[in-house]
Amino acid sequence: LIDAVEDWFRGRTDHYRLYTNVKMTANIAWYSRAGFVETGRAMANGFHRVYFEKQISPTPDDK
Repeated sequence: LIDAVEDWFRGRTDHYRLYTNVKMTANIAWYSRAGFVETGRAMANGFHRVYFEKQISPTPDDK
């Protein structure tokens, strides 16, 4: 699913962001391994959220 999202975003933006709940430790570890960078943590609407961002490399045609 992440690959499909990145393919769709490629050429439209150079990065994207997502968040998960701080209790979702497996998700946090997976996002980190998949190249996402943690950009912050905050309480939002009663949930402890962890925010991530990932840079998208352009296709050869976009360079």
